[in-house]
Amino acid sequence: MILRRLLPQSHNVPGWNDLVQEKHDLARQAFLEWVRSGRPHDNVLLPRMRRTRAAFKLTLRYYRTHEEQLYVQMHMLQTSILTIVKKFGGKCRKIAVIK
Repeated sequence: MILRRLLPQSHNVPGWNDLVQEKHDLARQAFLEWVRSGRPHDNVLLPRMRRTRAAFKLTLRYYRTHEEQLYVQMHMLQTSILTIVKKFGGKCRKIAVIK
């Protein structure tokens, strides 16, 4: 967790938009349906709410425990994209000079 100390303290979760957001939306929707129906404990909605909430928490826990690894992967991806863009720009300049 050395890298975590170097990063600014915030509530941002790396990978949130990848998969966690989808799980959160499903869990929230199931919870709101359960509340709208009067919070029944003998209905189909309670097990669905529990399953979706558990899936969300499991996914969130995974991303939080692998935060450093995900941060490094994202940094490497951004670096490789920048390298590709720079190489492409150099090739375009060479072609423009030749013409």
